Amino acid sequence: YHPFIIIILTIIGIIFFLSLDKSSQKTEISNKNIEILEQEINDMSIQTSELDEKIIEANTDKFKEKVIRNELLLQKPGEIIIQLSSAESQKINFESSQVEVEKPLDSWLDLIF
Repeated sequence: YHPFIIIILTIIGIIFFLSLDKSSQKTEISNKNIEILEQEINDMSIQTSELDEKIIEANTDKFKEKVIRNELLLQKPGEIIIQLSSAESQKINFESSQVEVEKPLDSWLDLIF
């Protein structure tokens, strides 16, 4: 064989090897991107199912009534709403736990006499 042909075949072999190496790197990058995108799809599907559950819950009468009462502060006819701050609520709970319950007979006797 002629030395010139050996050099050309060697150069072609090196170029072929480098081309294969670049292709394998691109394949690895593509596979990593696919894994990332599949994870994002999975996360999005979980988020979608959670939002679907919230939509179903939001369409229930119980939830609608809760929103109407708590956020819009509307009430049913004849109903009185009293809003307490959390500190007042705790104070009332503490005081009500210490109150002695008076017997009905004693209440009547105090009222009459």
